[in-house]
Amino acid sequence: MRTVRAAGMAAFAAGAFAVAAVLVSVRSTSGILAWHYAAYPSAMVLMLMGLWSLVTGLAPWRPPAARTRLAHDLHPKFFFVEAWRDLNRQAFGDPEGEKARKAKRRAPVVDHKVIVVFVIAALGLTLQEYFGDRTTLAAIWPAALTGPYGELHGFAYWSLWRFLGYAVIPGVAVALTPGMKLSECGISLKGFLRHLWIYAFLFFIVLALVVFVSFKTDFQDYYPFYEQAHRSWFDFLAWEGFYALQFVSLEFFFRGFMLHPLKRSLGAYSILAMMVPYCMIHYGKPFLEANAAIVAGLVLGTLSLRTGSIWCGALIHITVAVSMDVAALAQSGHLKSLLG
Repeated sequence: MRTVRAAGMAAFAAGAFAVAAVLVSVRSTSGILAWHYAAYPSAMVLMLMGLWSLVTGLAPWRPPAARTRLAHDLHPKFFFVEAWRDLNRQAFGDPEGEKARKAKRRAPVVDHKVIVVFVIAALGLTLQEYFGDRTTLAAIWPAALTGPYGELHGFAYWSLWRFLGYAVIPGVAVALTPGMKLSECGISLKGFLRHLWIYAFLFFIVLALVVFVSFKTDFQDYYPFYEQAHRSWFDFLAWEGFYALQFVSLEFFFRGFMLHPLKRSLGAYSILAMMVPYCMIHYGKPFLEANAAIVAGLVLGTLSLRTGSIWCGALIHITVAVSMDVAALAQSGHLKSLLG
């Protein structure tokens, strides 16, 4: 065990040095080069593997004992494989029981919750696509987009439409559908604090990636969405408030409404059904972010079903979004004007 921990410490130090070297290199260039994309994630993986061995005393490829809670919960074998098996066992029962049911040739039961979720999800996403953009506001009330706060009004319209499409419409559908309850859609705070450390760990990883991509000019040009966020504290806080509202609504929609009512019929496959549209709403954003949405959908979906709550997912979304805006403002020099 001492040898493994020593190797872990060496790997962590080497990974940290490599990460620092890449960041220094990026700072001295006009953009991120191709080799940075290979070197940075490789160094991060080396750091995490070293940290794993340092904490657990085990090689990264060896699953820890169940008594080691932190290591046990984060190991991929337990984080994904075992969690998905448990979900499928709850949804479909044991294999022998399933075979017995098939042998009896019983007619499949139609779950009305599955129909409601997919139809309402399609409706909510479609309404947002066609009416939730600022171009619609420009057509029906062009004066709202003029003046010093015209851009902010446009984002307020966009945020409120996300609240309508992601939260209000699904929430009303749940309330009106027999057998469905809002309390069963992940809005409970139960288990929030107990699993908060997992999200803190994930946020540390994401924050490192945010720092890395913040050196790219297209990142600085893209964030914050609201170009006047640096003008005053009112602009910054109003924008982040509207941004946070749509993230809470988004988490309810994807990690609550599209997951928990489906888990008894689809089991762990409900995560995959949710992940596809979640990835697609990121189209138009930077390529790396759209691909990261696939990973985020799988991770946050699994955690939501394990914890029964959407709130830690909402928290990490909001904190990552704010850190991305702050990083972009810092790199562009606008943070100085906001601070003073």
